[in-house]
Amino acid sequence: MKNYAVIGSPIKHSMSPYMHNEHFNAQSDAAYYSGYDVSPSDLPEAVRAFKTLGVSGWNVTVPHKVNIMNLLDDVDIEAQMIGAVNTVVNDGGKLTGYNTDGRGFLNALLAMTGSEALRQMNVLMIGAGGAARAVAYSLLTHGVNSLSVVNRTEERAEKIAADFASIGAMDVYSTNNITPLLPQFDCVINTTSIGLHGEPLTLIDSTKLKSGVYLSDLIYNPSETAWLKTHRTNARAVQNGLGMFIEQAALAYELWSQREANRTVMKQTVERKLGIPHAT
Repeated sequence: MKNYAVIGSPIKHSMSPYMHNEHFNAQSDAAYYSGYDVSPSDLPEAVRAFKTLGVSGWNVTVPHKVNIMNLLDDVDIEAQMIGAVNTVVNDGGKLTGYNTDGRGFLNALLAMTGSEALRQMNVLMIGAGGAARAVAYSLLTHGVNSLSVVNRTEERAEKIAADFASIGAMDVYSTNNITPLLPQFDCVINTTSIGLHGEPLTLIDSTKLKSGVYLSDLIYNPSETAWLKTHRTNARAVQNGLGMFIEQAALAYELWSQREANRTVMKQTVERKLGIPHAT
């Protein structure tokens, strides 16, 4: 039996063990997935232990996505550019880090917008944290008409723009100067944690967005944030973060197993855990 895991702190809230184990069963894989609460000070020891024990692969969540990079034998170029690893593959003792967050987000977004349509869009990204880096990288490599980022502090947004300047241009705005430009955006993405506890997103005045805008929120629990609920009537389509969560997990599974993931099983498993009805 192969062993897989997710490490982070805290970890008890993670749905990954439940989802992956149900998926392993559906795929008839002789594998088991566990969750481990690993403190930052214990990260090097945990990586050594996983390597010694022959854990075949693992996911990495906060607060370890950056610090684990220096503990691996190799890091994929995409993960290097994003500056974070969320998936590790153990190939005969060689540990390689990948980032499936960016591609996971893009795959989910394309299901809503379509590939060619997205390339014609002016996109606004709210926030400049770690998730924003993955989103920005995926959008710039896919291609959009323009990509802008708004953040409370322009300095963090400017760093993302500078880091990704070699693959595409980004316009940077503060919350104080974005309002007159809001009607020009075709797609707006919230990469922050605002809305996780039911609070409204007030970093931008969303009433100024054009009719028919696409709205995307990386949060999937709750399934509809206050921002999406309030502005869905003005939007062409809205999307929460469940698709990204499923896609990043599916891509991780495919790196580990070299087999195609069953995304339907993954999605229905998480929906069942969250109490969300799904079509049968």
